[in-house]
Amino acid sequence: MLEVRRLTKRFGAVTAVADFSLAVADGETVALLGPSGCGKTTVLRIAAGLERPDAGQVLLAGRDATDWPPERRGVGLVFQSYALFPHLSVRSNVAYGLRFRRGVDRVARVEELLALVGLSGYERRKPHQLSAGQQQRVALARALAPEPGILLLDEPLSALDAALRKDLRAELRALLRKLGMTALYVTHDQEEALALADRVAVMREGRLEQVAPPAELYARPRTPFVAAFLGRANLWPGRVVSVDGDRALVEVAGARFPAARGEAGEGDKVFLFFRPEWVHLGEGPFVAEVEGAEYLGDRWELRARFRDLPLVLVVSRDLRSNRELPFALSNAQAIPR
Repeated sequence: MLEVRRLTKRFGAVTAVADFSLAVADGETVALLGPSGCGKTTVLRIAAGLERPDAGQVLLAGRDATDWPPERRGVGLVFQSYALFPHLSVRSNVAYGLRFRRGVDRVARVEELLALVGLSGYERRKPHQLSAGQQQRVALARALAPEPGILLLDEPLSALDAALRKDLRAELRALLRKLGMTALYVTHDQEEALALADRVAVMREGRLEQVAPPAELYARPRTPFVAAFLGRANLWPGRVVSVDGDRALVEVAGARFPAARGEAGEGDKVFLFFRPEWVHLGEGPFVAEVEGAEYLGDRWELRARFRDLPLVLVVSRDLRSNRELPFALSNAQAIPR
């Protein structure tokens, strides 16, 4: 439905997007994830026709839309700031994109959309009379009103508090599924990207680092940046000492750990990557020295050290009184340095 090919966009001496390519299939939600300033919003604005690339193409349903104006592209836009018209009612805001439809059709479509986003009965209210979550629902209904081929969302939940953001995230996911909508969703929130998207594309300094389904991206990052950006990660510098099929033996600080080989070869310098929850206590030949702990409600996060290497792990009970803990690893992976 949407494909961008080798996009490059510069603002003066700054290259915001560099040789960036990504495809979004019909009915798929792809989250564009990365830190502030990595170029993800610029990619979305180029796809919407709000920015013109210095190089590259934008294809919509297989047609070259690079030179098309925004109104011809058939996309719906939802912004972080909602961008509602303050002087118009909820009904008029949603109906704005339907101003070329006949009156009866327009009224029916507005009523249908307000019911869809849970705002029936709010038709006469102005934006300032709504909560932040309700305003975002109005913005979503307005974007959906003209029945766009693709929905482009630029950090639409980032201005909301954590609890409301989580609720709306679930509602938005269900709505996109129900409508079979194609969506490109820009966010800097890792949890949001993992919860909402069919695939997540991680950006860094204008370039695509990796794109994969959420579970694969979390468990098998290809670069140290993706590993560290997408949740808590332990990354220990080491070297591959042997390879057996898709498995490797990685030497770290004089100890040897089995790991998934990934793209590493024998003799390569790598990071041994593993998540805190992949550390198993009370078993294995290795010993960690506990340095501190943080209570997080449903779990404890321990800070420890293994032969001068920092180690983060999560446990279900308070183990601060333990000075030393034997441990083993599962699911560890070798990531090339």
